[in-house]
Amino acid sequence: LEPWKDRRDRKVHVFKNGPDQPGEQNQIYRTRTKMNEDLLRTGDLSLTLRDPTYGDSGTFTCRLWEISGLVVWPLMHPAGPHH
Repeated sequence: LEPWKDRRDRKVHVFKNGPDQPGEQNQIYRTRTKMNEDLLRTGDLSLTLRDPTYGDSGTFTCRLWEISGLVVWPLMHPAGPHH
């Protein structure tokens, strides 16, 4: 699982072999993101972004890789405040 990234290629959320890696996130997203703790078991790769701002608007992407290293599919999640 590659890091979730924003439209400017900044790391929004990093998950490696179990625990989240907040030290690798871009500081503007640190403490504002969350993923399901059982994501590898459930397959739920949803990303929650708390307190979204207009600066967060756009598409967020995450890529999955097969063991062989080939891309399986990109996931996209629109973000931004909703009124």
